[in-house]
Amino acid sequence: GRCRVTTAALATVCRVYSRYQLNRCSTFSYNIKHNNNNSSIQTEPNPLNWAAYDEVIDVRTPSEFADDHLPGAVNLPLLGDGDRAAIGKTFARSPFDGRRLGASVISQKIGELLGTHFADKSVDFRPLIYC
Repeated sequence: GRCRVTTAALATVCRVYSRYQLNRCSTFSYNIKHNNNNSSIQTEPNPLNWAAYDEVIDVRTPSEFADDHLPGAVNLPLLGDGDRAAIGKTFARSPFDGRRLGASVISQKIGELLGTHFADKSVDFRPLIYC
């Protein structure tokens, strides 16, 4: 299904403790309240300490990010809109081939991001990554 940031959406947050190690994933639900151009985030039932993170990163496609995103998030998409469509068409023909194609594209993109966006970050850099 499509992962969208809306009221009571479910997201998986992964904390990156070193440049190349992804671990300690936790799940939380959150509500975004929009009041007079101000947004606030309320988490339930496991509130996160948002100030503990150096950057909030949304890894969804550019069009999903444009539709809605957490306030202050930056978009580092793991799939482009075209990639997502191609993977979906492949999956419709063969679920195995669709998963394999998706894993290939995402793995390559993660490698690129580690060499670009994350290259100059210290090992203490703490992003909050969500889809």
